[in-house]
Amino acid sequence: VFDDALRNTVEAVARIRPRQNLAYGYAIVALNPDDCQGQQNGATFHGTADILVEGAGIFTNGCLRGNGSPDVEATAGGINYVGQLVGSSSLFSPSPQKASLPIPASAYEIEPPDCSHPDAHHVSGKKLSGELEPGLYCISGNLQINGNDALVGNGVTIVILDGFVHIDGNAEIKLAAPGQSPDPFPAIAGLLFYMPPSNHNVMRINGNSESFYQGTILATGSDIDVLGTAAIDAYRTQIIGWNVQVGGTSDTHVRY
Repeated sequence: VFDDALRNTVEAVARIRPRQNLAYGYAIVALNPDDCQGQQNGATFHGTADILVEGAGIFTNGCLRGNGSPDVEATAGGINYVGQLVGSSSLFSPSPQKASLPIPASAYEIEPPDCSHPDAHHVSGKKLSGELEPGLYCISGNLQINGNDALVGNGVTIVILDGFVHIDGNAEIKLAAPGQSPDPFPAIAGLLFYMPPSNHNVMRINGNSESFYQGTILATGSDIDVLGTAAIDAYRTQIIGWNVQVGGTSDTHVRY
């Protein structure tokens, strides 16, 4: 058909993006893009106490709501919403700003923790308690930590496969995610709690002055409720959920 050399000319384009924190580095992120409806959607701040987000900002892909008389302050990154603002803007400092675009899935989706790895710990939610050795914990069923229970672990990533999380305010919780070095695989550096997008159960965390959480809480298909504590180091974390509620009658301090 053609007795000479056949030349094929192609062009390739590569895109390189710098590494960045999940969800552009916001400390509290609600991913639900729906408009405000009752108390269900977006990011809600409620109660009568101070809510301080230190070192980062707040972002909601949909509704931003202030209920009651909380005093919500973000020291960096601003307070941004894509949908609607319900409640007085005076509850927030700085004043909330309307954003034109939501945070895309590419900014917060991660490769799921590998629960099939032979070094992963498989535990029923009813039996997770006491002191944990470093590593990846894959939890089946509901994780309920009642008052006077204790859960302590340094260098842990906890995956909630299919249940809810309910941590009582009188429990002793001291949990920290792994660092970057040495490589914590199959645990994930910086990731404390992970609920897969298919898990739509609620994560409810009650703090107290003796407890702390350090590391990202990533539950993109779940509602996350965080109740306050006067301790300034209780939540050294980033909270990313479908809907997020923060507040109560005690101060809440989220330090990114």
